[in-house]
Amino acid sequence: RLAPGRPNGKPVVQVVAQDGAVLANAKFGWDDLTARLIRREAAALSALNPLTRGMPLKLPAVLHSGAWRGMETLVLSPLAHGRTPRGSGDVPVAASVALAGLESRQVQPLGDSGVWSERTRAMQRFGVLLGERAEYAFARAQAAIEVRWGADAFAMGWSHGDWIPANLSIRADGAFSVWDWERGQRGVPLGVDMMQFILSVEMRRHGSTPALATRVERYARPALARHGLDPAAWSVLVLLSLIRSALWYGEAREAGRAPQEGQRFIEAIELFTARAGAQP
Repeated sequence: RLAPGRPNGKPVVQVVAQDGAVLANAKFGWDDLTARLIRREAAALSALNPLTRGMPLKLPAVLHSGAWRGMETLVLSPLAHGRTPRGSGDVPVAASVALAGLESRQVQPLGDSGVWSERTRAMQRFGVLLGERAEYAFARAQAAIEVRWGADAFAMGWSHGDWIPANLSIRADGAFSVWDWERGQRGVPLGVDMMQFILSVEMRRHGSTPALATRVERYARPALARHGLDPAAWSVLVLLSLIRSALWYGEAREAGRAPQEGQRFIEAIELFTARAGAQP
């Protein structure tokens, strides 16, 4: 299976026995970007799997990780499938709560956090590659976030990083199977993953229109409340999610690819920054 157009697209091979049983899934990093992402996924799964034993969060086990014929490889055990949560009202809050509970929660001002320092450096680095409009959108979003929320304290924890319907499945026993951990990261404000899920659903339907902001808020506030987080933080968490997604396309451009889909994230950043009252 290939994922054309995706900034992190790579070959994924399903290993199937003669009787049709799925034995494993193998990923192959064929350039510096995909090799780096595969190593990150292997590291995230190695750190998280011991923590999820007995939990309702089910992750694939690493069967093999390393170099093979000049490519970085990762072979993972299969996971049981169930129902895919597809609607914004079906955001899997319980899975986010389980992920947040794997390690002790830390609280710190957003502006002092490592993840924000990382994001600001990445916006400066990749904004140039994505074009003048992206540079300007990143600069305005950074200013809005630092002025309005930089001193606010946020609970930080593990983030999956690609929390979209295709990577989640609700099993018959109520547990969650979760795939694709290559963007997994510690120290991310809790709630960003849930905003990503809602955005992935609503952006397909509404693009970067005022209707998008209205519908995202409609689902974001109750999802955050169910998680035990402040519903009023929904707009900054949405911006953090959008920035993270847009930066993937900067990584891809640096790696020599030219994906076009990233423009929709820049447009959404402009929309939500304007709602935050940022000044040029």
